[in-house]
Amino acid sequence: MVKHVLNAIPSHQMGVFKIPKKMIKEMDVVQQNFWWNKQEKKGVYFISWDRVNTYKENGGLGFRDLECFNKSLLAKSVLRLCHSSQQLWAKALKENNFSDTSVLHSKNKKNTTWAWQSIHGEIGFVHKYKFWLLGDGKNILTWKDNWITGEQEPPSTIEEFNLAVSYNTVSDLIDKDTNTWKIS
Repeated sequence: MVKHVLNAIPSHQMGVFKIPKKMIKEMDVVQQNFWWNKQEKKGVYFISWDRVNTYKENGGLGFRDLECFNKSLLAKSVLRLCHSSQQLWAKALKENNFSDTSVLHSKNKKNTTWAWQSIHGEIGFVHKYKFWLLGDGKNILTWKDNWITGEQEPPSTIEEFNLAVSYNTVSDLIDKDTNTWKIS
């Protein structure tokens, strides 16, 4: 019950703001003090706090690493911005911070909100671990997104290749009548 209450309280804020390390440390101390009943200042601790924070499957008690939890919730916010563009909060962030591109290709501007700076800070993490399901290919930029399995970077354009300009999204490479790749 302790971990559910103490971890649930800041979860909304953690999905929007990067919590400073000092604050996370203080939140850990509150959990430790409550769990170990430090008000009485006595008792023996049979398990280390690192062990308490490990998964139950690995012999721990399943308390969350709050710094990792914060990072994962911010990364989830990045993914929500990719897929939930019609929600009011997504429209507001897009209008103010990346109106001419997708969230994955946005640049961090000066004088932006703490929420945007926090969410934007996890875009690199999402880039590193994301993969694409092609579908119709309308949302995948041919020359900016890493959409080819096994490649570490997006395909590079060849300046002399005149057709590179006309292939902006992956859907431009798919024949809509046959649902196959355009070869010629």
